[in-house]
Amino acid sequence: MPVCPKCEKESNNLRMCPFCHTEYYPPQRGSRQSVATPRASVASVPASAGRPNFQKKGISPVTKFGMPVLIVGFGVWYFVIAGERRIPVGVVIPNIVNAPMPRMQAEAFLKRINATAKSEVVGDVLVVTFTAAMWPEHREGQIALAQQYARADEIIEGKKRKIDFHDPLGVLTARADLTGVMMVK
Repeated sequence: MPVCPKCEKESNNLRMCPFCHTEYYPPQRGSRQSVATPRASVASVPASAGRPNFQKKGISPVTKFGMPVLIVGFGVWYFVIAGERRIPVGVVIPNIVNAPMPRMQAEAFLKRINATAKSEVVGDVLVVTFTAAMWPEHREGQIALAQQYARADEIIEGKKRKIDFHDPLGVLTARADLTGVMMVK
């Protein structure tokens, strides 16, 4: 075990004394001295010592420059192609969910929604105010929920009617009429 030349304590650390932090090299094999000469100063360390050298580590330039390009490409794809669909205000959107809805499914859907949402008839307009737990965060989900509700109501009532959809704060967000469902906000 090497002995520190400064504090004369033994340690298993071959580069630095853990007690006084004196830097030293381990003794050479075959030599009789317990501690070799102290390590070179910091000024003699080359400037590139802390930076990774890709050629020595075996990382090819394709990997070195390809990974950032791949990450940027994925980010562009996500925000441009996979991002949320833009839902315009005041334009009737065709049904987002095109699956057929039988009468029993429509009754179950309205029963489930009306169990938590507040729905009341004001004049000739049905006003539905959703709870925070039921209201989707994204606009595409909001219009899809309003379309499903309007379609289920049409199946049960036998005709289309005017419906105003309010978010949990009571703000009018979507409206259904004889032409279809559109976002108002």
